[in-house]
Amino acid sequence: MKNLFTHIALGFLTGFWFPAACWAETRTWTDKTSHYKLEAEFLARSDSNVVLQKKDKSLVMVKIAELSDSDQKFLNSEDLYEKVDSLNEYDQRWTLRNGLVFKGSVIEYGRRRVSVRRYRNEMYVNDKKLDEALPIYQHMVPRIVSYFEKEDLKTISELKEWAAENLNSRPRTYICDGVMFEISTGDHYMVPFFLLTADDRKILEPGWDEWKDEKEDSREREEYDLALRVNAHGHQRNQQAIRQITRLHLQTQAYGAGMFDLWEVSMIPQRGGHPVAVVVPGRDSRQATMRAKAKYPTYSVASVAKQRRQY
Repeated sequence: MKNLFTHIALGFLTGFWFPAACWAETRTWTDKTSHYKLEAEFLARSDSNVVLQKKDKSLVMVKIAELSDSDQKFLNSEDLYEKVDSLNEYDQRWTLRNGLVFKGSVIEYGRRRVSVRRYRNEMYVNDKKLDEALPIYQHMVPRIVSYFEKEDLKTISELKEWAAENLNSRPRTYICDGVMFEISTGDHYMVPFFLLTADDRKILEPGWDEWKDEKEDSREREEYDLALRVNAHGHQRNQQAIRQITRLHLQTQAYGAGMFDLWEVSMIPQRGGHPVAVVVPGRDSRQATMRAKAKYPTYSVASVAKQRRQY
């Protein structure tokens, strides 16, 4: 029997580093025959596959049906489903080439038709009025048309002026390859690769060529979509860690320059629990108190003391 725990065939994922924020403790995964075992952490799952992260940070993808009954029970537990949902982070931030930052959770690769037409002085996109489309679509459609028509269209007004001279009731259709995103309202939209920044394309585009060569609704496509979500999630975690480190560095510099002091705030819970002490930055005790309360809204402040500076 072939070794069940093989590295993901998607080379762009193998070796990808994720911060120490994996959701589950390391467990021993076993195949149905009990011949193969692997020490790894759960990272993500789809209907038929699970992605695991080994101690060396490399990833493997395993078919759930080939795992032991106990592993399958673990993967179907309610607690784990909540952790899987954390992949759908609607505050993931991505950037278009023109600098627009948008939020959305990566769902899957996609190829979509974008049809535009002009009817009775109204612009329609896929038979819906452009003025009633999602704001992100209103922003993207002029740039999609601009890309395919080799025009310089940035706004809806410029698009409508161009359409008045070049479009009629017969639609013009453009085939766009890209990534499907979901926003907090549950709406889905696709962003073409050519609209994304080069940095974001490096994260999202690898795997696309293999995905489009597979049959529609195939297990193989599902695997590539899962790998895409894991890759996007890991990138966002890395970026978050970098931003946290940067903020900490800036705070350290500001503290060293005497721009604020550090305060120890002792707090007592209002509804049972244990007292806590938190150290927060602030220009004065009032600001320190406000920041402590923001961290522990159900606690009352018992005392505030300025930390002695170390030189």
